[in-house]
Amino acid sequence: MSKKLALFSTAPVIRHSFSTPITNILLNTQIAVQALPVEARALSDIYLQRVLLNANYLSSALQTATSTHSWFSPKQALKELLTLNDDTKLKQHLISRLPVTDNFKLSGNKLFFQEMVACLLNNAYESYAPEKINKPIFLSFSLKNKVGVLSVADGGQGMNWLKQKMSINQFYSSKQNHSGLGLYFVKKTLEQDFGGKFLLSSRPQKGTVITLSFPPHSG
Repeated sequence: MSKKLALFSTAPVIRHSFSTPITNILLNTQIAVQALPVEARALSDIYLQRVLLNANYLSSALQTATSTHSWFSPKQALKELLTLNDDTKLKQHLISRLPVTDNFKLSGNKLFFQEMVACLLNNAYESYAPEKINKPIFLSFSLKNKVGVLSVADGGQGMNWLKQKMSINQFYSSKQNHSGLGLYFVKKTLEQDFGGKFLLSSRPQKGTVITLSFPPHSG
């Protein structure tokens, strides 16, 4: 195997979790930095340039993320997310239904929207026991009385009432080595950035359904 092929082989071929455009940039940057062995100095400039380009783009993306809200199609945003993560193990278990039309628009930040969805999908996937083979996850976005409703459901381990209450608190996580910002981030972003409502329903050993309701903003 050539040095170039060996260098590229350090990148993971199959990812488990979903990533968004922002987190994908961070992932690629991390891979680029890690893929700089001493014996590959001839390629180091290429990878350093990649890191710089990723960093510059990330800076631009983050500036956009904090700017004024804009109109976007949630259906198109979800399609982008699904396409970006087509090679993940999670995608193999995902069943999506998006009956809403492209004409329906949300006022807010598309990057934040995609981050919220990725977080919910990853949580749903991780709710299953590691040894379980079939891990169905259901994603839908539809209109109900002109309100955009996004739903993520799983048949995982579920949560009792106490874990449900704790799950939306900052820094709480039932999983080791996790920041605990997942559902807290989703709920806070939904309410502050989109003026939406967060609903969690879960039963131990039955699974969890999380519903995000977005106020009517149709174009």
